[in-house]
Amino acid sequence: MGRARIWVSLCFAVLVVLASGRVSAEDPQQLFADGFELLGQSKAAQAIAKFERGLKSDPNNAMARFYLGEAYLATGEGEKARVQWSKSLEIDPKSEVSVAARKRLTEPAAAPAGGKTGNGGVPAGTVFRDCPQCPEMVVIPPGRFVMGSPRDEDGREESEGPPRMVTVAAPFAVGKFEVTFDEWDVCVADTGCASLKDEGWGRGRRPAINMSYPQAVAYATWLSRKTGKPYRLLSEAEWEYAARAGTQEATWWGQDAARACRFANVSDQARKRAYQLSTDAFECDDGYGSTAPVGAFKPNAFGLYDMLGNVWEWVEDCQNGSFQGAPTDGAAWTEGNCKRRMTRGGSWYDKPEVVRLAQRSWTLAKDRSSNLGFRVARPLP
Repeated sequence: MGRARIWVSLCFAVLVVLASGRVSAEDPQQLFADGFELLGQSKAAQAIAKFERGLKSDPNNAMARFYLGEAYLATGEGEKARVQWSKSLEIDPKSEVSVAARKRLTEPAAAPAGGKTGNGGVPAGTVFRDCPQCPEMVVIPPGRFVMGSPRDEDGREESEGPPRMVTVAAPFAVGKFEVTFDEWDVCVADTGCASLKDEGWGRGRRPAINMSYPQAVAYATWLSRKTGKPYRLLSEAEWEYAARAGTQEATWWGQDAARACRFANVSDQARKRAYQLSTDAFECDDGYGSTAPVGAFKPNAFGLYDMLGNVWEWVEDCQNGSFQGAPTDGAAWTEGNCKRRMTRGGSWYDKPEVVRLAQRSWTLAKDRSSNLGFRVARPLP
């Protein structure tokens, strides 16, 4: 989308209204036109004042919101800029500036000097283990992203909004894979965890399943005690940030559903054969009718596997019906209905509209399921 075309469209609209004699100095359209002109003259601070005054009268102008974000960017206020781009998309996901807003929001946050994460010089993407039987962990860089889904995303539910800017200020480590039966059974042998059923599908490198939320927390607690490091579950915001790995699309592999079986274990033709189903499913065939060994599919851009599909993953947050009032710093939301805990990612059991990065679900904390597991996280020094 050319910025010159937007300039022409906006100025033409303003000239039409001016010609009608209905514009005063405080008319929002006049203020927006003035702000746009000032921005073009590199007078960003003055442009901000014009846009903000106009938005008091016309707060749902998606184009003005976008260019207010551009003005904030020019003054070095990146966080404020992203808030405005996000609001622009929320107001009108199909506006003339929507493509540019999405592009802005998917631009990665600036990395610390030297390309390091701030974790004692350890670069993002570093893989480590704190003990031979511990889960492999991947260093995730700090950054910002829009959590939730736009109104026009296929399968979107109201609980996925309103979209909001979340800042993950510090690097942290996330399990490269979902916690496996091999890893869980070490905890069982050390009397830190209870034994779990595998439904006859196999143990080893398959994801551990059939644990309640308190049992998942107990594993993280045992791992912390074993290693001396503060392991825990991911927050819902951390989960979505890590799963998106820089994309704002519904999945990290794009919009072609036929590619899903290269990246995720989902409800597909293999599951339809295994259970003789006639329900909606992905048209591809991943070869697994239930859980798959972790790492059997391609990772996302952060090097994390099975963030979508295979099993749903417990996260720390209590259940809330929307993001209204949710933390914006990546922390877990520990208010709401805490007898229910959020789960993310979809599973081998789920159809296309469910296997999306913004999809949210909840489960009673005491419940267990054959399509529910978890992965761990820990802060870095």
